[in-house]
Amino acid sequence: MVDAALRSAGVPPEPRLETSDLASAREFVAEGLGVALVPASLAEAPGALVAVSRVGPKRLERTVGIAWRADPKQVSPAAAALRDFTVAWAEKRLA
Repeated sequence: MVDAALRSAGVPPEPRLETSDLASAREFVAEGLGVALVPASLAEAPGALVAVSRVGPKRLERTVGIAWRADPKQVSPAAAALRDFTVAWAEKRLA
């Protein structure tokens, strides 16, 4: 997602260090290992001091999913309730 956004802006990505763990990316920045594009909520969260600048005005979006155990007998009532609520919410919002 980030690589595609950079390419569309005419900036070829040249990563030297990559991680899929967003909290680790923020820590890498705090340790002076580079810069990172992370959700604003993470960039502005308490923790090691980092400078934050919002990127925009275009929003970057990503698709997320929900996963649960395949065997319905192994899904707790709380997990089933969260799953059902989330699926219903997404269906309404994305309709």
